[in-house]
Amino acid sequence: MLSSVLAIVITINELMASNAGVVMSPATNFDSWIELYNPSEQEINLSGMYLSNDPTMPTLWQMPQDIGTIPAKGFKVVWLGSNDILSNQSPFKLDCDGGTICLNDKNGQLITSVDYPKAMSRTAWARTSDGGNTWGWTDA
Repeated sequence: MLSSVLAIVITINELMASNAGVVMSPATNFDSWIELYNPSEQEINLSGMYLSNDPTMPTLWQMPQDIGTIPAKGFKVVWLGSNDILSNQSPFKLDCDGGTICLNDKNGQLITSVDYPKAMSRTAWARTSDGGNTWGWTDA
């Protein structure tokens, strides 16, 4: 069942699976990342929500208390792959051969997911307009 209220609000807006020397994460690595977009008038706290790169495992990684919020009409980058260095980064990376990334609510119910294609190095897969339905390749 889709978490309907948050699905209207939060979207996965952009992602980079092959971050080869483009943007350094807070863990001082070139980790993969996703950008979440909140078009609403209220900030959204991500603490306790889940990220997964496997739709059959919706509660793969629960975001910690210090993950922060998505500001109203704003964006939040969530870093993937250096959880052993910083606990507010997921323990998994995006697959460079393509895959799925899922955002789930605190009960493990799907908020939104994106199927993404095989990565192009140093390029992000992104919505062509914030929160829109059309996707394409862009510089990070």
